[in-house]
Amino acid sequence: MSFSQSIKHKMLVLSARHCCVCHTYKGINIEIHHIKPQAEGGKDTLANAIALCFDCHANAGHYNPKHPKGLKLSQPELLLHKKNWFKIVNKHTITEPKDVSVELLISNNDFDGQFKPIFIKEITKYIERDTYKKIYELLGKDPMEFVYELKKKNLMGNLYNPLINKIETYDEFIEYLNGDFPEKNYLKSDDENKNTDCQPVKYNMPSLFSYNSSKEINLSNCILNLKIINYGPEILEDYKLYLTFDDIVELNRVSKRSSWDDMFKYNYNISFLEWNKVEFIPIQKVLVQNDSLNIDPLCFRTNHKTKEVNLKWELYARNIHKEGIVKLQIGPLFEINDKEKFVIGAKEMKPTIRILPKIEFD
Repeated sequence: MSFSQSIKHKMLVLSARHCCVCHTYKGINIEIHHIKPQAEGGKDTLANAIALCFDCHANAGHYNPKHPKGLKLSQPELLLHKKNWFKIVNKHTITEPKDVSVELLISNNDFDGQFKPIFIKEITKYIERDTYKKIYELLGKDPMEFVYELKKKNLMGNLYNPLINKIETYDEFIEYLNGDFPEKNYLKSDDENKNTDCQPVKYNMPSLFSYNSSKEINLSNCILNLKIINYGPEILEDYKLYLTFDDIVELNRVSKRSSWDDMFKYNYNISFLEWNKVEFIPIQKVLVQNDSLNIDPLCFRTNHKTKEVNLKWELYARNIHKEGIVKLQIGPLFEINDKEKFVIGAKEMKPTIRILPKIEFD
């Protein structure tokens, strides 16, 4: 006798027409094998049945543990393979093939379809250098009176008081207002062309002005969480995934450090091949149907004019090559920061605009 059609149908459904040993989808190229041979009293029951591809079926016959060259599939081993595969099918709801086999998805929890980096638009308007001096002279006052008052009452607080105390002349006072005292560009921040660091959070060690460390949050950077999903019947084994970004300024993996003195050596599942290309190195080397893996968060910076970034991905596995493009929509936001600068010949000068990264401190 052989297995009934009812037994065969149940086994094909339970195995999703995959081989229970090699886990490969075989469609019609699959056979129902007796785990315990009929010649040894094996019954035509579901408990004694296993779905095997042609190759694995050939390896399951005439098992002899004393065979000098290799070991064929034994009955206990076949039972374990069957039990293990049924668990995988059940856990991941594995079915027969779908049109889409592998997909790369954005998995940010708060993602609404668009990344929204924040930049500061610094607009500097120019004022004639002697404006304050003329106003004070019309009032019959000393132009340095305001500085004397600041020195006396310490209105600017302890942080700025040492600088105020160093001001001796009106010109030095104007340089101080311009951010050029005690040295040139004393308070000038790097614009987006110089400050391209895309790390979203950095921890700074205590400074001379404070015993506490600070947490620097850069809101101009985009944080990207990705996951890869295998929808198809093919088991991805020893696979590699490559990600390449275009139209970005800088790319990095998000640091897992939690403080400035956190010296722990963290493990990351991505490595850089080029400045804009990374390789995903999965700890789990096998990805079955409907299973997914998370990629460590990446951070990137775009120019403030960029509206879209193309992320090209390529996956290589045994006899498999898949590729695709994920379009990352960018909707930059801007905060206006008005500044004044005292110069000679201000009437001839138009306002200047600089784009700065938006940085906050916690």
